[in-house]
Amino acid sequence: MSKKNIAILLGATGLTGSALLNELLSSNYYDEIKVIARKNLNILDSRIELIQIKSLNELSNLDLNFQNATYFCCLGTTLKTAGTKENFKAVDLKAVVDFALLAKKFNAFKFILISAMGANPNSTIFYNQVKGQAEQEILKLQIPGTVIFRPSLLLGERSEKRKLESFFIKVAGAISKILSPKIEKLIGTKISVLVKRMVEVAMEQNQNSIVFNSSEI
Repeated sequence: MSKKNIAILLGATGLTGSALLNELLSSNYYDEIKVIARKNLNILDSRIELIQIKSLNELSNLDLNFQNATYFCCLGTTLKTAGTKENFKAVDLKAVVDFALLAKKFNAFKFILISAMGANPNSTIFYNQVKGQAEQEILKLQIPGTVIFRPSLLLGERSEKRKLESFFIKVAGAISKILSPKIEKLIGTKISVLVKRMVEVAMEQNQNSIVFNSSEI
């Protein structure tokens, strides 16, 4: 009996996570896709299994006894949505690290994280600081095949309208037409490109740990 390729995805109901789920399904590489989410999914596919949780606090107690699975973390919120800095850190730091601890506990083949351009635990910008702290804690775990993507402004159609972000997306789209591809990637990262790259890296058999900055995505 051949080994099954298993993906475990956290954050599938968000913009990037839903795009990644579709890319995983399209690749036909993964035999099983375990989705950890608080909401039901609107996708019917025999390869998908929903592991439903009521709270992100349940992550640390999940029994994911799937050896050599690839873990994808697309979890993230905004300070506006979270309401407070403490709530923001509960999602973008604690829950993200709890998911990485699960990957470590169950001998993950790879752990793939979406972080952000400018992530730095010593940053004076709160958002970048928290993203950097999450990266720092995850790298300490030394999970084989840890891959961190640091996209710039994510370009894609959101169901949740964010006026300021929508403005910058329009500006980025206009400016990108007159700039080199490398500079364009620093301004904005197309979600379709990001998720395709994530799946490509996930399917590679080497287990090198690497950080991809926005210009490399």
